[in-house]
Amino acid sequence: MQTVLNIVAMWGPYALVFLMAISLWGLWRLCRREHSLPRAQLLWRVARSGWFGLVILSGVGFYVLKVQMAPMTRSLATLSAGRGERAPNLTFRSVADDTAHDLREFEGKVVLLNLWATWCPPCVREMPILDRLHTTYKDRGLVVIALSDEPPEQLRKFFKKRPVQLLMGYAPALDWLRIENFRPFTLVIDRQGVLRDHVFGVQDYEGWEATVRRFL
Repeated sequence: MQTVLNIVAMWGPYALVFLMAISLWGLWRLCRREHSLPRAQLLWRVARSGWFGLVILSGVGFYVLKVQMAPMTRSLATLSAGRGERAPNLTFRSVADDTAHDLREFEGKVVLLNLWATWCPPCVREMPILDRLHTTYKDRGLVVIALSDEPPEQLRKFFKKRPVQLLMGYAPALDWLRIENFRPFTLVIDRQGVLRDHVFGVQDYEGWEATVRRFL
């Protein structure tokens, strides 16, 4: 699934532009072939043609990818291009005591950076899974960071009812990641600070375990 999302983010807009160009060419050929028909009949023939449907479909798809889903697709494209490279730094504060942190201080450990929100039901369901992962593998060098752009008071209230052992952080903005309402979004960073993987959506415990154990 993640591979499909990465391909769609990288190549989807180009594929849709190509499809639209082919569809417009088909409509042009249809109009040339049927140019002797009365205008109303010609318009009706065009509206009923498969080429017209493809133009509408590709246009709607392009709008969805480039406007509605733009934050997610841009982030996926950025992360796909940056895989294997040093992850850009990211600063945040601890929910527990408001101390300042950044990704650079965790070099030497494997970092699972989970971008989430309290209003995101899948994120909330996944939190105990990530906490279990952190507890199980922290002695082997894993750090799980749950990072949100929500107010710290709101996060403290949430974690008071659902205590966890992982590092809870907040930041007014997520810097170079523009994911907006597309959550959860998780980055896997190795001991050298290199971005190794990214996942949009939820995984079960076994899935996350298999992901992080490659780098421990």
